[in-house]
Amino acid sequence: MTPTIIMVRGKYMQFPSERDAYLFLVKMFIRIKPDIFTDPNSAHVCKGRQGTIYFAPSRHDIQHQPERVANNWWANLCLSNDQKVCMLDKLAQCVGWKRGKDKDWDWRAEHRETREFIDVDALFAELDRMPTIPREQTLRDSV
Repeated sequence: MTPTIIMVRGKYMQFPSERDAYLFLVKMFIRIKPDIFTDPNSAHVCKGRQGTIYFAPSRHDIQHQPERVANNWWANLCLSNDQKVCMLDKLAQCVGWKRGKDKDWDWRAEHRETREFIDVDALFAELDRMPTIPREQTLRDSV
């Protein structure tokens, strides 16, 4: 398991695994748009280009690691971290959100060689001590 920190609308949350963080965000996007898997404008997220089923109304439609998410829909959890983030990007786009530290949500998995304890409070205290750079300045510096 890889501890994962996500940010949703400026609030940071830590999860013990990428799986738990992924499920939380999927369920959150479903709460924002309950018809996300059936609306013709967003139903494309259910199936990949090569036929991979990511979300289905029946657990039997998902061959590996099905997990109930909401509204009687099931999620395929047999995904790499990159696939999870890509899928979350698609779901976020369907609800009008963008990913990034200055946006609506973000994802950061902690890839560490050892399974050391992560002191989240100390991590956030360190973030609080860091100077804030005005958004206008960061945009100007990147040009």
